[in-house]
Amino acid sequence: VDFQMLCEHTLERLPSPHIEDAKVYEVDSGALMHADGCGFGLTVAWRRSEDGGQLDLASKLGISVFRMDGCPGTHCAVEGRITLVNHRSPGGSITNSNGRSNAWKWKHYEEFSGWWFSVKLADVFNPALGWLHNGRLHVMCELSVKVERPMRPLHLPGVGHLEGRFSDNLVDVLLAGEHTDVTIEAADMELGAHFAVLAARSTALRKMLTVHMRESLTMRIPMRDLSGAAVAHLL
Repeated sequence: VDFQMLCEHTLERLPSPHIEDAKVYEVDSGALMHADGCGFGLTVAWRRSEDGGQLDLASKLGISVFRMDGCPGTHCAVEGRITLVNHRSPGGSITNSNGRSNAWKWKHYEEFSGWWFSVKLADVFNPALGWLHNGRLHVMCELSVKVERPMRPLHLPGVGHLEGRFSDNLVDVLLAGEHTDVTIEAADMELGAHFAVLAARSTALRKMLTVHMRESLTMRIPMRDLSGAAVAHLL
């Protein structure tokens, strides 16, 4: 996608969970990265005039990482490093990172964090300055993700102390990728699952995995019309 054309033709500002400033317009990448059930994408933002008419060429470019997954109750701490790449001068590329001391603490779906980069929109559009690659903006992103799932204690008379509900324990095992014996093929990724749980919860999947069908022979279930985030939410 030609980035300058995208900015010029984005004339309507859609409701955004990321940015409240009415002068800021943005485009989202969709899920690009996955870590232990959490999905992450990139948002690139720019500014227009107060009435939304003209691009504010003196404004700076904003780039953020945001969560987009089917695990809204999952907490995670993220160390991020975003590089705006300059293809004419590798030394001219700009990198921002948050480091270990101030990792982003995300508790909810659609939270985001990032920076306004020290590059004016007019400079991004200038082909002599090297920020566009055949019209495309080149952004590199490195993430280190730590997923935190606090266990809720469960007390049963005569049983003693158990950590969490049984369903929570199953989810922990699933997200850890332990003892999975079925692979689900989503549109953009593959996810591991457990035969016993799928068979117990779905008659259709139980038949698919037990009768003489390709799925029962390969233990692979194609769901290519669903995104990885949608399948993760289903599981």
